[in-house]
Amino acid sequence: MPISVMNALEDKVREQQKTIDAQAKRLETLESQMGNQNQQAIIEKQSRQIEELQAQVKALMSKINV
Repeated sequence: MPISVMNALEDKVREQQKTIDAQAKRLETLESQMGNQNQQAIIEKQSRQIEELQAQVKALMSKINV
């Protein structure tokens, strides 16, 4: 195989590796963002549950005249 063809193939492989590396970084970023969104959703759900429990405690306290 001529050297020029080998060099061209090596260049192509390097380009593809750069593309793969860039895509991997984007995937990591997306996974991180998804994780953050999931954590935020959990926090919001827990906050709602706390508010509901606080309302229940207030209702019970008013029933026993505290």
